[in-house]
Amino acid sequence: MPVFTQNVNPCGLTALLRLSVRPSPADLHIDKRWDGMVSALVLRVLQIETELWRLSTLGGAASAMGFFSPQFTQYAFMISVKQLRLAFLVGDPVLVSRCFLYISLAFAQKGCYRPALKILRLARMGQRQGARVHVFAQLRSRRLVDYKMDDEKQKSCSTDGELK
Repeated sequence: MPVFTQNVNPCGLTALLRLSVRPSPADLHIDKRWDGMVSALVLRVLQIETELWRLSTLGGAASAMGFFSPQFTQYAFMISVKQLRLAFLVGDPVLVSRCFLYISLAFAQKGCYRPALKILRLARMGQRQGARVHVFAQLRSRRLVDYKMDDEKQKSCSTDGELK
């Protein structure tokens, strides 16, 4: 039963207005086809969100181990790409830019700083202000913004989807 309540305050007086609408039994038709479509959509979004949570936990662990073994860096990169695909399905721009951050961190862990910065610049141009603030706050905390890399190390890095 929808109820509308509003406090009206003209000239310092307070009045309470309450409007109550009761539906008639003829208005209580349940559209089962529409209910099934909405339920399937909600279930799909929840499954994608659950998978994103799992991948985030696994990617964080792999990224933490990436400082000790390059195999974990490659694994964290692949997890970040899977997260990015799911983030595009969800359509959340903050989540998409966080996935770009994770991918650039995988490149940075491998020592490929130019592709990492290029990815961040592209994400910066394509996302809204709130997402950029989050990405660059994380980047500044890792001190990668002003880092310059020599050319010998850059030759071993590629941006074709695989870290070498």
